[in-house]
Amino acid sequence: MKSLFTKYFICGLFKYLQKGDGGKLEQQLSFLGRDIGQRIALLTRFKRDRDLDSLVYRIVFVLLPCLYPADREIAKGEDPALPFYIHESSPAFEDFDYQDPSFCASAVVAGIIEMVLEISGFEFQVLAYNCQNGDEKKKVVYTIGIKTSRNA
Repeated sequence: MKSLFTKYFICGLFKYLQKGDGGKLEQQLSFLGRDIGQRIALLTRFKRDRDLDSLVYRIVFVLLPCLYPADREIAKGEDPALPFYIHESSPAFEDFDYQDPSFCASAVVAGIIEMVLEISGFEFQVLAYNCQNGDEKKKVVYTIGIKTSRNA
């Protein structure tokens, strides 16, 4: 996000849409992210990769920086059902205060990651979670896990 106005406009829009959504906004943002992910993969000519480790690395350090700058780390999970975690210390949309503290606007980014994995032939579910310890700046953790159902 090069423009602070754009960032706060989008965050304000999320906050507005959150009123009366019945808790489904995160799911809708994830679906929106999947659509955006497909388009971004085409626009950036993102190459498919059969090696999952390499693919996750390229998503985190090549594709996502095209969208917005952030400090990111990849961690491998010990559980085969959750093979990867992506830690993001300066997420694009989490500086804004939302009504529900558990709401994670970065669900849209999770949808982007999920679609790029799917384009390469991997069926994973990507979820975004807010993490904050006390006065620390908000962080987001994306979990990449085995998809349990199509509606998940």
